[in-house]
Amino acid sequence: MTLSSYRRTAAAIAAAAFYEKYPGVELRGGRETAVGFSYDFKVSHPINNETLAIIEEEMRQIVREKREIRLMDMVPFSAKELLKAKGHLSRAKEIDTADAALVQVIQIGSFYDLVFGDALKNSEELTAFKLEKLTALDNGMVRLSGYAYPTKEALKEFLHRFKRYAEKRHERTGEHSQLWKIAPEGIIWLKKGLQTLDKLVHHFLPPEAELIAAAPSIHRHKLPQAWQRDIAEFQFFPVWDFEAGLYGVQAAQLSIFSQDAKSLLQFVEKSLNILGLEYKAEFCIEDILGREWQVVLLKKMSGNVIATIAIEKILAILLESASEHAIGAISF
Repeated sequence: MTLSSYRRTAAAIAAAAFYEKYPGVELRGGRETAVGFSYDFKVSHPINNETLAIIEEEMRQIVREKREIRLMDMVPFSAKELLKAKGHLSRAKEIDTADAALVQVIQIGSFYDLVFGDALKNSEELTAFKLEKLTALDNGMVRLSGYAYPTKEALKEFLHRFKRYAEKRHERTGEHSQLWKIAPEGIIWLKKGLQTLDKLVHHFLPPEAELIAAAPSIHRHKLPQAWQRDIAEFQFFPVWDFEAGLYGVQAAQLSIFSQDAKSLLQFVEKSLNILGLEYKAEFCIEDILGREWQVVLLKKMSGNVIATIAIEKILAILLESASEHAIGAISF
C-alpha cells in the first residue's frame, strides 16, 4: 500500500471515530494533505483541548477492533440513498455535483462515507498515526488534522523532522542569512540574496545560452535560442490546507532502470521524437518533510524544447535542507 492509502484510511477512521463519539456532528469530507490528512466537521457542541485526545483514543479503539474496510463502487443514486439513510445528508448532497458514472463509498464497520482512492483492508493495519490539532473554521466548522505512516519508526522520524522544521523554514533561514527581509508587503531581496539567485540561475544555464528578460506577451517560441527567467512573486511553502504536492498517476506506468541518468533521458527524448509526440517531463525534489515540489518542467512544443526552472523554489529547499553551518555558504 502507498503512503496515500494510509493517510486516506486515517482520515476515514478519524471521521468514524468523531461521528461515533459525537453522533450529532455533520461530515464535510476529508483529504490527504502534503504532510498527513485532515477531515472537516460541522459541530453544534463545544470543542475543547480534551477533544483531540478523546478522538485519538476512539481511533485506536477502532484499530483494536480490527474492523474490515470495504470500498464499494456505486451508482450515484444508490450511494446518495445509502448516505442519507446513515444520516450523512451533507455528504449525500455532494453526490449531486459528481459527473462520474460511479462514486466510491468506504465502509468501516457500520460507518459509511465517500472516499476517493485506495484504502487499507482492515483497521488493524493503521498502527502509526497521530492527531495534531483541531482548528476552528467559519460557520461552526472544525478541521481535524493529523499524520499517518506505514510504521511507527517512519512516524517517529517524521515527527522529529517536523519539530525541527519551524527553525529551518526558508523564511527564517533566508532572513537570518541576510538574503532578504520580510516586510508586511512581502519579500525584500537584499544584495546577498540577489547574488545567490544569480549564481543559481547561471548554474542551470548552458555555456552558450544568453539570459534575457521579456514580457509574458512575448511567446517563447519566438526566442528559441534564449533562456528566459520568469519574474514571479517569491512565495512561502504552506504547511496546512491544500498544500501543493506531487501525487502521480498510477493507473499505467513504465519503469526503466539505468545507471546513466543523462543517457536515459536522451533515450526517452529520442523515443518520443521518433514517435512524433509532444511531451512534458517534470523533475521534483523533496523537502525535509518529504513533500515533493516540481522544480523543473521540460516541454516540447512546436519543435522547441522549453525548460522552466523554479529558481526561487530550489533556493528555498536548499536553505531548508542545509545544515546550520552550511546556511549562508551555499555554493554552486
